[in-house]
Amino acid sequence: MSTESEFETHATDPTRAEYYLVRGAFEPEADMRADFTVGYRHWQAAQETAGAERQALLNQHEELARKWCPPGAPAEWGRLDHAVAGWERYPRQMREHGDWIAASQDRTRGELPIDRRTQQHARELTGHSTWERVITPEQARDIPGATPQDRDQYLGSDTARVTPQTPPSTSAPARRPIQRGR
Repeated sequence: MSTESEFETHATDPTRAEYYLVRGAFEPEADMRADFTVGYRHWQAAQETAGAERQALLNQHEELARKWCPPGAPAEWGRLDHAVAGWERYPRQMREHGDWIAASQDRTRGELPIDRRTQQHARELTGHSTWERVITPEQARDIPGATPQDRDQYLGSDTARVTPQTPPSTSAPARRPIQRGR
């Protein structure tokens, strides 16, 4: 277990799960978001390189994606990837959509807290805002010890949507990243 000082240090690094815990994510979701950020950085770096270095970066990105994306089923990783692509291509429309979600807070339309966190994560990754803490370090430290049901009740999360998967067999087709225009 990390100390309070280590936790606070990690809570400022978007490649660490603690960063997302203090922004309202539950434990498996926080792990996925940290991996997504690392994968996204690999993907971005690959766009600036060529040859074997580019392929190695893309392979690292794909390896992280396979960890969180069960073959043939939608996963939160894919939703986050689509949100990032939206923010990269259509920031004005994404901002308007996000404002509408924030104003409505209507769960009958399917916007769960995890959906709002996905939009905020994508918005921050693409440089359109910063994502502020929503819970204290004390609250965040308590979350990992809670049961998934406790976390769901406290955070309004959907744990079934974010669970790491066993890597698919080598015979399974690899998921292709969304091609983004630059």
